[in-house]
Amino acid sequence: MEYVDKLLRETEYLNYIEKLERLEAERIFCRHGLGHLLDTARIAWIWVLEEQAFRCGFKKEQAARYVAGGETEGPGEHKAFSCGEVALPEKETVYLAALLHDLGRIQEYEEGIPHQQAGAKLARQLLCRIGYPKEKLELVVEAIEGHRDGGMRLWAAGADRESRAAGADEESRAVDEPGKNAARRAESLRQLLFWADKKSRNCFYCGARPECKWEPEKRNEGIRY
Repeated sequence: MEYVDKLLRETEYLNYIEKLERLEAERIFCRHGLGHLLDTARIAWIWVLEEQAFRCGFKKEQAARYVAGGETEGPGEHKAFSCGEVALPEKETVYLAALLHDLGRIQEYEEGIPHQQAGAKLARQLLCRIGYPKEKLELVVEAIEGHRDGGMRLWAAGADRESRAAGADEESRAVDEPGKNAARRAESLRQLLFWADKKSRNCFYCGARPECKWEPEKRNEGIRY
């Protein structure tokens, strides 16, 4: 992933990560350092791989090989996935959005600026610095700016896939098939980022559970990804 590698070699980005981790050193609740950012990226990408396998009608054993094989197996290249009219995000787009999405926490801690707004501005600056293509840059920035609003209407997983496989009607399928135009792609990436961000938290093994503000029904009580 060319631009991910460039980002991880960018001194300014690494300085932001170091500062964020320093600011959260005494935080008892969820932290937002590089470990969390990578967890979010990898969970999001696992979901995309599984969804690609599901939408393209793989047999169960083929899907398992594809998900396990990463970039070496499966249909086509890991570009903007396409299966019929459906487009799913590129791998690098997912990783860049995840690796940048919480940098704004620094300004939120220091100046009270909502971190999604501050993070979108920082993301644009860093993506421009590494030369990320302009036509893709706004997709990442918009996802970061909106990832706190969340909701998983488009990206519901698991049981929703089962209902679709069982023969959901065309109207309900349309709701679950993002990527038909640029606006839908941006919305899809935003919601995928929100969802993976939440799924990355090991609530079942957290020492701050008694003080946590998350409602019990939102906590992750097991491992799914």
